[in-house]
Formats: sequence, C-alpha cells, structure tokens
Amino acid sequence: MELDVILVAVRRRWPIIVAALVAGVLLAMLFPSNSTDRFESTALVLARPSTNLTSPALDAQPDRYVQGEIAVIGGSSVRAAVEQRVDGNIPDDVSFTQIDSSDIISIAVVTGDAERSQQVAQAFAEEYVAQAQGLVDDAFRPELDRLEGEVTRIEGELTTVNETLAAAARPYLAAATNAENPQPIPDVTVLDPSAAAEQGILIGDLQRAQTELSTTRNEARSAFRTELIEPANMPAEPLADSSGLVRIGLVVMFGLLGLAAAIMATRFSGVALDRRTIEETMGRRTDIELERSPSMSESRSSDLSARPLSVQSELDRLAALVELSRSQNRTTQPTLVAIGGATVDSGSTTTAIQLAATLARRGASTLLIDGDLERNDVTVRLNAKTNWGEKSKPVQFASSLDDLLVAGNDGSEAAPDIIEIVASVNDHKSLIDVVVVDVGNVLRSAVAAQLAPGADRLVLCVPEHGQSKRALEQAAQMYTDTDNVLLAVTGARGPMIARSTDSSSKKTKTSSATDSSDTRRLEEAA
Repeated sequence: MELDVILVAVRRRWPIIVAALVAGVLLAMLFPSNSTDRFESTALVLARPSTNLTSPALDAQPDRYVQGEIAVIGGSSVRAAVEQRVDGNIPDDVSFTQIDSSDIISIAVVTGDAERSQQVAQAFAEEYVAQAQGLVDDAFRPELDRLEGEVTRIEGELTTVNETLAAAARPYLAAATNAENPQPIPDVTVLDPSAAAEQGILIGDLQRAQTELSTTRNEARSAFRTELIEPANMPAEPLADSSGLVRIGLVVMFGLLGLAAAIMATRFSGVALDRRTIEETMGRRTDIELERSPSMSESRSSDLSARPLSVQSELDRLAALVELSRSQNRTTQPTLVAIGGATVDSGSTTTAIQLAATLARRGASTLLIDGDLERNDVTVRLNAKTNWGEKSKPVQFASSLDDLLVAGNDGSEAAPDIIEIVASVNDHKSLIDVVVVDVGNVLRSAVAAQLAPGADRLVLCVPEHGQSKRALEQAAQMYTDTDNVLLAVTGARGPMIARSTDSSSKKTKTSSATDSSDTRRLEEAA
C-alpha cells in the first residue's frame, strides 16, 4: 500500500485511530493483573524414534514424531497417571514445547507454589518415560519370554544329561582315586555314548538360544530412546508479571486496527482526500496549489503584503498563465478567465479575488465579476454596492490598485451578459485587459455554461480533502475536450468567512464591517 495513502489516512481519519486507541486503553485498564506470585518449573525429555521405526515420512518431516509424542504427553493416559501421582488436579498452566526443532520436549508447569510446580513437571516427565518404556516392553515381551523359556528348558535338559553321565562315571571314581594304582576314568563317549551325543546337542542349542535372547534384548534397548535428560527444577524466583506487556499489546493492537480501519475508510471513501486522488479522478495534473491562509480567506482588502510567500508564489504562477493566454490573444478583446469549482466552498471566490488583485498589481487592467448566481460572495466580501443585475457601471475597488474593477451581484437569478458589462466598463474606463469571473459551482452554474466554451482560461478549484469524487467525475466529463482548463488544488474545505443565508443580512453585516474610509473610496470611484 502506498505511503501517501497511509499518511492521508492518519491526517484525515485520525478520529478513527484515536477512538481505537481509547478503546484499547480502556480494555487494557480492565485487564486483570497477577496479584499472586507464580512459579514455573521445567523438565526436559528426549523423544527420538527408534531405529526400526524410521520411514520416508519421518525422514521428510523430522519433527513429525516429536509432535506426535507431545500429543502423547498431553493425552489422557499420562494425565490420569500424573493426577493419581500428585494427589490432586493438574493445573491449567501446563505446556509442552519442542525446543528449536530438536528431539527435546520441554514440559513447563506454572502454579502458585514452587514445590507443586516441580512435583507436577517431574511427574509428567517420569510418567511419559515410564509409559514409553512400557510400550516397548509390550512389543518385545512375547519374543523375550519365548527365548527365556527356551533357555530354561535347554538348561534343564542339559542338567539331566549331565547327571546321567555322572552316574555312569561314578564306578570308575574309586579306581581313579586309588593312590597306589590309579585308573583313568573312561571318556563319556565310552561310558554312555547316547548321553554324550545328547549333551553336545543340548550345549549347541543352549548357545544358540542365549545368543538370540541377547540380540532381542539389545533390540529392545535400541528401540527405547526416550529418556529424562533434565529433571524438573525447583523455581527460585516467581515469574515476572506479564499483565503490563499484555496491556501494551492491547493498546498497540487496537491502534493498528484503528490505522487499518482509517486506511480502509480512506481507500473506499466517496470523497477525494488528497491531491493524488484528485488528479486520478480529474485525469489532469495539478497546475496550482493554494494552501490555506487567513489573509486570503478573511481579509477585506486587496493588500498583498499579508500573504505568505508560498501563496503569493502560486498566485503569480497562475497570473503568469493568464498573461500567457493574453499574449497569445492578439485581438482587442480582453482575456477571459472563469473560476469555479465542482462544489460550493471550493475556494473559487477566494482564488478569483486574489487572482484579480494579483493581476492588477502586475499592471493589467482587471475586471472582477461576481458571476455566482447562488452565492454573491464577491459582492459581500468586497462590499461592492453596484451590480451587473442593474446594468450599473462597475466600481473601482482599493485605491492602491487602480486597475482593479469589481462588478457586484445583487442575487439576481439571471445570467450576466459579460460582453455588455465589459462594454459598459470601456465607456468610462480604458480598455480592460483581463476579466476574472467567479462562476461558483460549475455543475449548476448558467454562467459557467455560458463562459466555459469561450474562456481563455477555466480554473477548476478543488479542495484538497472532502471533495466528492462523483462531482469531480462529472466535472471531468464536462471538460474532457477542453485544453484551457487549469486544476487548482485549494488547501481547505468549508466556508472561508462566516456567511448569512439572508442576502439582505449579508449586505447589512458587510456594510457595518467596512470602515468609513473604504466607503468613501467606493463612492468616489462610482
């Protein structure tokens, strides 16, 4: 996601983020803290599969066996044995974890008593090892029992044969022990050939059975590879209280959720919240950026000294574009500039007044016309007493800028005849160089419909945030084929000055706010 979308979401939708943070803080305050000490004991067991249990599946997933053994440790069989051993219920805080993808399983038990934690952890480890050993024994026990029985049987039969041979040799013992004339004892094959042959067979069978028994016992030992490698420790200190971290985590989580909600609200908003969205919707680049300035929106004089340098710089750029059109127009007709927006409070009135004042300051004879049929803002803000509705001649405004003329609007619903107004000005004043008309909302303005096709420059003012995308799309469709359109992004949404809904109250309020010197200058100019 683009960084500018995130920045716009933070700047324009910050109440959503603040609300989410407040919710996170409240939930964190309600989260309980650990009022008692808690002790953790850990035991380690080695759970490796036997060599005769290896398979391609285990080779491909070496942790598979250990994960299965973790399920065995937490199973009902081991838990039942542990419960019986520790004489009580097993605490809820018991965990079994594989350590670093190894064959070692960590058994951790947390209780409010250190000895209890050690006892339960040790019981789990020992019972698991014992049951694992029992499973191995059960698997090899039948074969071990058979071999052990066979060894016992052969040893019994061999004992009987040996006794038979001893009885056959007993008559020869006296002669063999005669000191004067000792006689050798005959070989067992002579004494009892059949018994001697049977003895040899039994000895061979005994050796074979003993070898098989030893091999099976070794296989059983190799199959059992589970062992306790570290007994449960005795906790020396209680665990640190983690409720503080949980509270911080809740606040951070809710803050991120609020940010995500703000971004989603920005992304799917029906209004344009930044310059990039405005340009994408209009299909045009921004020509002029006018930041919010109290000296532009609230001042009733055309003195330019109070404007910020950045604002004046942009106004000079706009004036230069107008003068470029003027230089390209080689007829005697004045350069016509229409200024409007796709909604009310777009900043078109402020831009029109300040552009006209800037042009006059740069030496162009400028006529400013209040062409907004819905809201006569230019008339109210500049206290222009004459109006084009009565076909009166315009009034000169501001003695410091002799080349600025203002045609007021009395709220008449009829569209002004711009040509007639300019002609009336030329009757008593030198030729007008530039005519600046505030047309208001271009989507509902008859003046805009009249002027836009023939205007040398059409300035569309769009608030930097809060402008309806639908209105922008309609305006973009209206002027798709118009090359003389300039896109001006204004820095604030909403009324520039306080207004009254009653036209008469506007005039009364404005007239009372104008000092006597301004009134005298207006009357003298008339």
